[in-house]
Amino acid sequence: MNEKNPINTIPPIKRARGCYLYDYKGRRCLDLYRQNGAALLGHRTPNLTRVMKQVMSKGLIADLPSIYEKRLFKAVRLLLPTYKDMRVVTCRHRALELASLYLGGKGHDNTSLTTSGIMHWRPFMPPAEVSAARVLIPILPFAVGGCPAVVCFRDILPADFPPSEPVSALLLAGLARACYDLLQHRMPDWYTDRLLAGAPGWEQQGPYITARFAAERYPDVFREFLRQGFLLSPTYPGPSVLPWEISPGELQKMCKLFTLVPGE
Repeated sequence: MNEKNPINTIPPIKRARGCYLYDYKGRRCLDLYRQNGAALLGHRTPNLTRVMKQVMSKGLIADLPSIYEKRLFKAVRLLLPTYKDMRVVTCRHRALELASLYLGGKGHDNTSLTTSGIMHWRPFMPPAEVSAARVLIPILPFAVGGCPAVVCFRDILPADFPPSEPVSALLLAGLARACYDLLQHRMPDWYTDRLLAGAPGWEQQGPYITARFAAERYPDVFREFLRQGFLLSPTYPGPSVLPWEISPGELQKMCKLFTLVPGE
């Protein structure tokens, strides 16, 4: 086990539901990590489970052409209407390569990637964050391992630009459903953009919380939050994500913890 990685201090998880994780000893943890936003809307969301069962029942698991790519692009355009063209690729690194190629990089290895003009978009961020980027790679709430990535281009692509890569209909359908779930999502009544205002060492942007203290302190802060029943992002500086479901007592405890840890 690599003890240097804070994620390895988490006990094996038996069950995940909503924003909660449950281990084999019956302990419950509030998940503020949510797989770096890939489980932004929570674990085991009912619409996503239903759609994926329907696609699996058709046997559409292999990476073959399907109608679900068009369905995915239709859903993404509802989220990001200013982006006129899209591609779907097998992983986030391939998305960066394709975006770099569009922006004038060689787009085939790490040393030739052009990243200026590329933005990784997170839902519920201020609209101004989106408008400046020529290429957008959205982080959609779909936490299946090996999930493909969508690349959104502000302009129509030239005819000779590389096409999308073959991707399983199962994954495309899941991503599309995630987009529709995002469109239907509403912030809880207790949420405010200034929920953690004044918490030393933390910065809140929308529902995202980023560490603003020394990196070497982060593992100890991570472990203290976990001991108190809250799972932060295991990677410094985050972001971690506020939960959508939380009891009044847990909300009070969470806000107090952010105020006290790491402290001045």
